[in-house]
Amino acid sequence: MVWLIVTSGIALLILLAAFVRSSACIAHSWYVKAFCERKDCKDKLVVLSYDDGLNGEMTDRIAEVLKRHGAKASFFVIGSKLAGKEEQLRRLIGEGHCIGNHSYSHDYRNEFRFSRKHISEIELCNEAVYRACGLRPRFYRPPIGVTTPHLGKAARLCGMDVIGWSVRSFDTVSRLSRERVVARIMRKIRPGGIILMHDRCPEADRLTEMLLCALEKKGYRTVTLEELSGLEAYGEKR
Repeated sequence: MVWLIVTSGIALLILLAAFVRSSACIAHSWYVKAFCERKDCKDKLVVLSYDDGLNGEMTDRIAEVLKRHGAKASFFVIGSKLAGKEEQLRRLIGEGHCIGNHSYSHDYRNEFRFSRKHISEIELCNEAVYRACGLRPRFYRPPIGVTTPHLGKAARLCGMDVIGWSVRSFDTVSRLSRERVVARIMRKIRPGGIILMHDRCPEADRLTEMLLCALEKKGYRTVTLEELSGLEAYGEKR
């Protein structure tokens, strides 16, 4: 009897660990297929992606850096942050950058809720983007990259392509200098990779400048997710 209880407990812990690991790592694509890199990419193409925007002046400063380098990026925006930033959003699109959906509220408590909550978060963000610029995103990046069966179902019902990353920059870790962040990215980057960054971080513009210089030195060119993946970035267009 004791043996059975111990064995059952161990099995439960293993299952729980597997669930947590598969939920936390978007690249595993257990619950929904996620595009995290283009593995067959022969050219030195990479995607710079920024989460948690839009972030006012810092986003503008990043856009200026990108413009100077002739670089393109993909911004995953939070719907509730778009009010008053409509012109900024239209500018990013006008300059050739890609806009993706990063949920409406970015509330971590939503991650393990039922599909209807995820659907609401996706649809509200898409509606906010559509009101601002007349485009409805099809790329969706779950907050903190957590996926669950409920989120997978919601993404499919909403017709969204889930986007992950191949290189996590750890730019949100304040104790890491921007130089160390760039060094980490350059150690891990490969052709067809997607780099995860955040336009809410202090010195995000300086990090972008340093990274672009490092990428250019190695012969890399930045493209949008649409170009790298071959997927349509937007559905309905006004």
